[in-house]
Amino acid sequence: MFSQKSIKLTEEELISGCKRKDRKAQKALYDAHSYQLMGLCRRYCNSREDAEDVLQEGFMNIFESLHQYKGHGQLKAWMRRVIINTALQRIRKRKKEPIFSSLDVVNPQLKLADHQESWPETYKYETILEAIQNLPLGYRLVFNLYVVDGLSHREIAQKLDISEGTSKSQLYKAKAYLKQSLLKTKLNIVR
Repeated sequence: MFSQKSIKLTEEELISGCKRKDRKAQKALYDAHSYQLMGLCRRYCNSREDAEDVLQEGFMNIFESLHQYKGHGQLKAWMRRVIINTALQRIRKRKKEPIFSSLDVVNPQLKLADHQESWPETYKYETILEAIQNLPLGYRLVFNLYVVDGLSHREIAQKLDISEGTSKSQLYKAKAYLKQSLLKTKLNIVR
């Protein structure tokens, strides 16, 4: 009976194997990074199913364009950019709902300052993820790109073809919407 030893490949060996379309190297790269990249996909998508689709499509894009990765910077960071671009392309294709809204959906009657002292220090990951997923699309895109992925308003404006002012406005509204959403979650738990 043949027993296969678990062989740990270096990043360079994985990249080289993936460029040669070696299925084992591709699987190893996928296994090494899919969990973390799935978290990224879930922030950009409304459902787990959409996130899984983006992850799969993103990895296909990674494997197809890996020859463009020149080894400058971390592979993980390059892969994150490919996944983000894949998610944004998928969102643009859908275009069923407007991406950016000038409507202020935040309830101005809700006084967050009255409740902040009783807020828990942390929320469960799933609670925060659900709140982000429930953001209106434009808010969610700008929030993820700015807060989580670290892009500047200028970079977001270029990537989404909007003005820097729109990016700043959408971020402000996203933060207020998230605060409102998390407060409602907390108040529902207390009741």
